Amino acid sequence: SAQTVIYHHLETLKRLLAPILVFTTDEAYLAEGGTESIHLADWPVVPETWRNATTAGEIEKLLELRDPVNEKLEEIRTRKQIGKSVEATLKISVPESSELANLMNKYADQLAELFIVSNVETSTCADDEELSIIVSVADGERCPRCWRTVTEKVETSLGHVCRRCADAVNPFLD
Repeated sequence: SAQTVIYHHLETLKRLLAPILVFTTDEAYLAEGGTESIHLADWPVVPETWRNATTAGEIEKLLELRDPVNEKLEEIRTRKQIGKSVEATLKISVPESSELANLMNKYADQLAELFIVSNVETSTCADDEELSIIVSVADGERCPRCWRTVTEKVETSLGHVCRRCADAVNPFLD
């Protein structure tokens, strides 16, 4: 599956860059078995089967939190408590029966990446309360691979990295 993704990325990039890197992309296209010039090829089209309207809508809803989160991150950055957003931890509280509560629970593992921070803690509050976002400096030390601040590192042949990075690189080290 990883090779398939890389293949589609390369095919798309070659066609999108063809007007800019005229000769380079044409040579790459012909070297990989293309019979005519890349400039005669169609623009890449995303197959409909790759689209998931439900997931896209859920992510759009979560992305609505980016502006208020970024405002809070900017406040703490202005006070010189952090340099980069990845040095922060978020605590987000949403009304219990809101759609956002369900989405944050569903995508809990991806929220730190979505908001570009080290950690996101979520909780629910009473329905009559409003959304609450608290930003603080993350505890721990920086992972040399992903730069997130973590409290625990794991030893790998590439050095001490966070658990998430260790899980990502270990399959390739065997």
